[in-house]
Amino acid sequence: MNNKYLIIILSFIYNIVSGCTNKPPNKILISGTLSQSIANIEGKKLYLFDLAKKDVAKDSTIVRNFNFLFNLPHDSNFTPFRAKLAYFDTIRDPKVLQSYGMHDFITILRPLGIVNPFDSNYIESSFYVEENGTSFKPISSKSRFLLINGGKQNLPFYKHISLQPLHDISIHKRKSALDYNKKIISQYSYSYDLLFQLDRIKNGMSEEELRSLSNCFDKKMNAYARFKVYINYISSKSQSIDTSYNFIYLEDNKGVRTRLFDNSKFKLLVFWASWCAPCRAEIPYIKKLFMKYDTLGLDIVGVSIDNNKENWYDAVKQEKMPWRQLIVSDFEKPKIDAIFDIKSIPIIYLIDSQNNIIEKIESLNNDTFLPICNKIDVHLKK
Repeated sequence: MNNKYLIIILSFIYNIVSGCTNKPPNKILISGTLSQSIANIEGKKLYLFDLAKKDVAKDSTIVRNFNFLFNLPHDSNFTPFRAKLAYFDTIRDPKVLQSYGMHDFITILRPLGIVNPFDSNYIESSFYVEENGTSFKPISSKSRFLLINGGKQNLPFYKHISLQPLHDISIHKRKSALDYNKKIISQYSYSYDLLFQLDRIKNGMSEEELRSLSNCFDKKMNAYARFKVYINYISSKSQSIDTSYNFIYLEDNKGVRTRLFDNSKFKLLVFWASWCAPCRAEIPYIKKLFMKYDTLGLDIVGVSIDNNKENWYDAVKQEKMPWRQLIVSDFEKPKIDAIFDIKSIPIIYLIDSQNNIIEKIESLNNDTFLPICNKIDVHLKK
């Protein structure tokens, strides 16, 4: 590592240590200076995205004299969150346009690149926003990439520290992974990135395992509360087996809370979101399934995990999907996640009339469409 990047690391860590002694501010400032090599950003809007809410821009500001400033409100409920800075850029390069299948121009949302303080070979597209704010400056007058002056949440994040999943491994490896996760969380007990990672890998854990890991976090984070719904579900599930799903009610696109599906039917359960491009690409195939099997007894149900209801409403209208459309609220997401193990979307489940999941479909396309039709044909004839 050369002296230039050693100075970057030392400066990064110094600002973490010095920032920890400050009292929480009334405002959270995210500021920076950009290189003039990004000439097309001057006078344009720069957006701050909360990556936990992929379809929502948290704030925007105008870049003036290649400087920007976000001024976020701070209150007692503030939680550090992973964010990215991005702007709309118009591309006219013929070679690039060809890859998009366009001819004249295309407008894309382009994130600002951040040099990883611990490995300059990595250019990051996101960072953690925390109470004491964050500032950026260009790595040089000719570089498009930025140096970050951030807080302690970015320390484990930029070191790419990851928790190990516990599901689908042997008992010995499971214990080893659990011990490793306890050690890492205890070392970075303040890390919201590790908390969010635990949220992603919680499926398949026992009540005891999840309790033990959540208890390793700093008590101020109240990590247990985040998993309380999930832990309660695991506990109740272990006491009684209920595969009827009669207890699941979600809001439909008319604002009415309704049961997830009719238990007497063969079902196609589609998890999606308006912001998910692969989800939208599957809709024509689902429409073909609807046209072919709706009158034969297949109940198709779309379940959105959108954070923004308006975007969901607009997508449902735009796509003109004739099957039932439901949305999962933030309160209901832990329960739905616990039951259907939703690590990513799109995901589709085929569920028979006895509510057994008989097929998990991660991609509905030309290659998988006919095999899925064959499975549906077999089960509808039973």
